[in-house]
Amino acid sequence: MTLPSLIPSALPFLSPFAFLCHQKWESANKLPKIPVATPILMLSGLQDEVVPAEHMKELWEISKKRRTTRSSAFFKVRAPLLLGT
Repeated sequence: MTLPSLIPSALPFLSPFAFLCHQKWESANKLPKIPVATPILMLSGLQDEVVPAEHMKELWEISKKRRTTRSSAFFKVRAPLLLGT
């Protein structure tokens, strides 16, 4: 879950040069460090052309591991809007 890992899906022709991306944005490493008391809102689109749905699903799974004291009501997943924009 880094910015270079998004390059192949967003800009396939630049895939061989993803290693040159100096901004990492290591979301998967940073997410567990966010305190459980801090609510997180994740919005994604199934037809997103920049951030693939698989990346958001992986980040969501990582975020669920940090819940230890919150009620499960804070972690409900809504049905996807298939025709949403």
